[in-house]
Amino acid sequence: YGYSRNTSPNLVRLTKTSRTYTNAYSTSGWTPPAHASLFSGLFSASHKATQENYILSNDVDTLAEVLSDHGYETIGISENPMVSTGTNFHQGFDKFYETWKVKSPNPKVNQGYLFLKKQLRDRNSNEPFFLFFNFIEAHSPYNSSRQFRKRFVSNPKLRSNNHKLVPYYLGKKKFSKAEITHLEELYDAEICYVDHYIGKIVKVLKNYRLWEDTVFI
Repeated sequence: YGYSRNTSPNLVRLTKTSRTYTNAYSTSGWTPPAHASLFSGLFSASHKATQENYILSNDVDTLAEVLSDHGYETIGISENPMVSTGTNFHQGFDKFYETWKVKSPNPKVNQGYLFLKKQLRDRNSNEPFFLFFNFIEAHSPYNSSRQFRKRFVSNPKLRSNNHKLVPYYLGKKKFSKAEITHLEELYDAEICYVDHYIGKIVKVLKNYRLWEDTVFI
């Protein structure tokens, strides 16, 4: 969308051959209600997964359930405990992976990406598939993207002060200009981390000759 820092080269590359929506808004500013809307097409007042009750109701028909009923293999991968079996967001998925519950064999590689590669390799090629991936990165405490920090962080000696975020939102703490700049730079590194793996996912789909037959959102 024209940001001055080169945080998302893979997404920018995709826009050249994709439809880009410039007037799209989430139904909510936090995870459960926003994802419940993504999965159901309903507003929060209808699906009722809100701050009062962030468990997704079994009464809500999800995209995974609809596609499963139509013969799709459905696979969910989540790095976020707010999108989990505990919050009932796994309904309709044949397989649902929660990355925080396993120890990665290679800590330098995103565990969710490893699950994705395995599923694409082992899936039944006679069935269409729906695969959902939730990245937790680009989310405080902004500590997932160490390999990209040098690209954006101008003063690595500064601490991120993520622990101040809640009191900052409540008006009880203030950030200096340098601290705000530092948080912005850390956030940009997180965006770049996610973009890096989006590029890898596209490459895997192409390697398995799935790209031309896949709707990639």
